[in-house]
Amino acid sequence: MRGTRSATVYGMTLSGFCLCLGLISTRGTVRAGDEAAAVKPDPIAVGYEIFNREWMPNDPRGHGGDGLGPVYNDTSCVACHNAGGGGGGGPNSKNIDVLSASQFMGGVVVQSPISPIPAKTDSTSALTTVDQLIDFHAGFKGGRTVVLHKFGSDPNYNDWRARTVQRLLGQVGVPGVFQVQTRGPVFLSQNPDVAPAEPKNSRSDEQIQRIRAAVRAASASSRQSTVVGPFKVAGSQRNPTALFGLGLVDAISEHDIDAAAKKQAMETPDVKGRVSRLKDGRVGRLGWKGQTANVEDFVLNACAVEIGLEVPGHPQASSPQAPKYRTTGLDLTADECSSLVAYVRSLPRPIERQASGLAEAKHVAAGKAAFASVGCATCHTPKLGGVAGLYSDLLLHDMGDDTADDGSYSDGFDGSDDPFGPESGPIAANAANGKPAPARQARGASQREWRTPPLWGFRDSGPYLHDGRAQSLDEAVALHGGQGEKAAKAFFALSPRERLQVEAFLKSLTAPAPVALVQRGE
Repeated sequence: MRGTRSATVYGMTLSGFCLCLGLISTRGTVRAGDEAAAVKPDPIAVGYEIFNREWMPNDPRGHGGDGLGPVYNDTSCVACHNAGGGGGGGPNSKNIDVLSASQFMGGVVVQSPISPIPAKTDSTSALTTVDQLIDFHAGFKGGRTVVLHKFGSDPNYNDWRARTVQRLLGQVGVPGVFQVQTRGPVFLSQNPDVAPAEPKNSRSDEQIQRIRAAVRAASASSRQSTVVGPFKVAGSQRNPTALFGLGLVDAISEHDIDAAAKKQAMETPDVKGRVSRLKDGRVGRLGWKGQTANVEDFVLNACAVEIGLEVPGHPQASSPQAPKYRTTGLDLTADECSSLVAYVRSLPRPIERQASGLAEAKHVAAGKAAFASVGCATCHTPKLGGVAGLYSDLLLHDMGDDTADDGSYSDGFDGSDDPFGPESGPIAANAANGKPAPARQARGASQREWRTPPLWGFRDSGPYLHDGRAQSLDEAVALHGGQGEKAAKAFFALSPRERLQVEAFLKSLTAPAPVALVQRGE
């Protein structure tokens, strides 16, 4: 019919989407045996609805579960993932608050310079000190990193949270939040016609230190800590990451990631990365510290931790006010979870925007060449496995002290952030006998290590770094310490015109273009 229209959702027409959900009747008579097949929902369409669903306590759309909560950070997936479109990242206001106890590993009290503990402790004294930590937040009973959720279904949760934050900050009357302060980005002079008068090395060092000082001051409130008995409890944040193209990242083989690490170690040993390994030996591809193996775990952990849903294999986050509470049913069935995972896997990859003319094309091409020449492409490698345009090696790299952070959670309370695994076997036996423990091979990320975040979609993925503390490219680069220090100095040694070219190149990497809002038919 001429002039008909139908809205589209990432290539799926709304009429087709509704039909998949069984909202539009089929014409004609359907035989009883064919009826189920005729209206069987499409998994991607079901996943789209769940991704955008606003949950509520005791949600009737659940399956015997308790719906939203008992603790949660927001009421839907899309609430935190919408920058550049549904499935993108999120602003600082959506940051996840994390608490980490730096002296608690695998349930064992260890030595620390913060508060010396006798070399030999009996089970009673160890239990007493751990109880102090659990009293601060009940989630520490299961691991040394917990999420301090923004909301809870208990009417007294807000008061409990405010008291916890006040204890963390060590002050009275402090507001019940800790976050990166909202501010304008710190920019350097970008006048391409002004040449530097001083030597490049001194200029780049001064610029880096100036930006670091400004960002450090602005983000100080998000990294407060306090001492609880023999433990140091620190607060930090995680910025929601974009989900675009995760299906492609999920498909990159462990062999390709291992090969990238070996190649990097041979060619650039000073910035060689390390493969993140989970407790079960799988490679960690996703998460700021590479703590998650695949899209399925990533999505279902988010359901359980961020929204408080009970899903198969991933229990909802526990309430610190009632840690023994357990719901009696599921909020999402296995089939619904599969549909949600399928939808996230189907999200299109970011794109490289085409230049509007020859002058812009040359400007962007020069930036891409400079990006490689200063060493950024060593870790932000353009291609990994069969995925071109990713700009990540998916490896862990030491990024220095400015970004160092203990917290690395996957499902909130399971202690999976321990980079060395549980204290057991010869390590524990030698410690008990007073003998030096053998060296342990690290698996997950240490304090200073972070997984190289993919840069595809850069323009629409700010703010930058794990807690969104960097508001601009200059800030993000300046905070590259450790293995990133050399490339950072090389970047700031570029002329203002060259830095603008690098920025133009990175801003040509955008979120996937929305499909046509309307589709005309004949």
